[in-house]
Amino acid sequence: MEWFEKNLLSRFAPVTVVALLIALVLIFVFQADYITSRYFHVFLIAIPILLQVYFNSGFAYGLMRVFPSSAFDYRIRGIDWCQHLSNS
Repeated sequence: MEWFEKNLLSRFAPVTVVALLIALVLIFVFQADYITSRYFHVFLIAIPILLQVYFNSGFAYGLMRVFPSSAFDYRIRGIDWCQHLSNS
């Protein structure tokens, strides 16, 4: 398992990102006529995705208001978090 993670995965990491990007571009290129001719279906897919994005963003914002991050508070006040930790 260690060999797999160190040798094999490290070699394929850059290739996988590029391959995924190429696959997405090819899918949209070959499906462009279908996507542009069926606006209603695109909206049926886009509405739940937008709702999920807004819900997740609001939920994360709410959690950060309830449980504030100390590192974020120090950064807002202009205090270096790492320097503060080393002085403690």
